[in-house]
Amino acid sequence: MDKAEIIGKVYFKSEVETIGANQMKKQILVVETDNQYPQKLPIEFIKDKVDLLNNLQIGQQVKVSVNVRGNEYQDRNQVTRFGLSFQGWKVD
Repeated sequence: MDKAEIIGKVYFKSEVETIGANQMKKQILVVETDNQYPQKLPIEFIKDKVDLLNNLQIGQQVKVSVNVRGNEYQDRNQVTRFGLSFQGWKVD
């Protein structure tokens, strides 16, 4: 599964950050799901996709299309860890 939709309410929207030498824009949107056990899911928007968040308000109902990304890394104790992230590309 590399694509999914997350449906819920806007819980939090970070400030726009600029990262690296190329000044890439990044913003985090946290959506709280509406299911039996609500989850607060952080979704990362980068580059021109940041503009999709301009008019969103806290509490607004949204459907966000995301790419699901898995990553593997080693922590400072050389223990291998795995993680997931969501990268947003469409907001309805």
